[in-house]
Amino acid sequence: MGNLFSNISEDSKICATEEVELRKQIKDANPTPYNRSTYNILLLGQIRAGKSSFYNTTHCAITGEFLETAPVRNEDTHITTQYRVRQLRGTHIKLCDTMGFNDVNAISQEQVKKLLKGELPDRFKFQPKDEKEITENTTLMSKRTNKSIEANKIHAVVFVIDGNYFDKMTQPNKKFLIETNIICNNEEIPVVALVTHLDEFSSEVEQNVLCSYAKRNTKVQGKFCEIKNFFGINAMWVLPVVNYTDTLESDWKKNFLALKALLAMVSRAKGYLEDKAEIGNNPD
Repeated sequence: MGNLFSNISEDSKICATEEVELRKQIKDANPTPYNRSTYNILLLGQIRAGKSSFYNTTHCAITGEFLETAPVRNEDTHITTQYRVRQLRGTHIKLCDTMGFNDVNAISQEQVKKLLKGELPDRFKFQPKDEKEITENTTLMSKRTNKSIEANKIHAVVFVIDGNYFDKMTQPNKKFLIETNIICNNEEIPVVALVTHLDEFSSEVEQNVLCSYAKRNTKVQGKFCEIKNFFGINAMWVLPVVNYTDTLESDWKKNFLALKALLAMVSRAKGYLEDKAEIGNNPD
């Protein structure tokens, strides 16, 4: 099976029409049949891979507004260590943003397991730097209930991958991704790979972001194949996106890719909840 985006038309009118339909599908997506109020999607990635930028991009694609609720930081500034859970306005979708990792800073595998189980609350600090932050964490953890933990369980995991940097990734970073992917597989939580910075990787994508899925763009397709093989996932779950980073001008093509990717994530989350519901209904 090919990439999920391989059947997208390059006709602008067709894509623009589909953008409206995608937005409607995302707003209509509702997990209440599975006794859940939101689809919870966990974002994991290196520093500067584009996790926070993806939240901002999807927010714009859905609402038409630029609202940088999730701060975008560069590697030369302080790295946030705080877990943030943000519901996309007008949807039943939560994007759960974790601390970015590099060679010397990463969340522990034990913390990954707790995140997947819903045991770490919003605003939890992964690396508290002083007694005040330790106390804040203790307070947050003490306020948890069985109901809140259940509501915070993760339904799909997104590995946010810098397409321009993937082949230069260091061994410690690869090790973190491999170990985390194994944990997700053991917990039977579906994963997708969101590939960012393709406009820096390919001049064709820089000129037209919709070319990120084009079969003729062998450079990008080769990168998708590398990432697919690394995570051991189907090509249809390797999702291209070009985030907003330095502009306040809406671009329907960027919106289109973001909406398409988000809908695929919801599809994975829905599949997970359906499987769990079937297991619950058939205990034998």
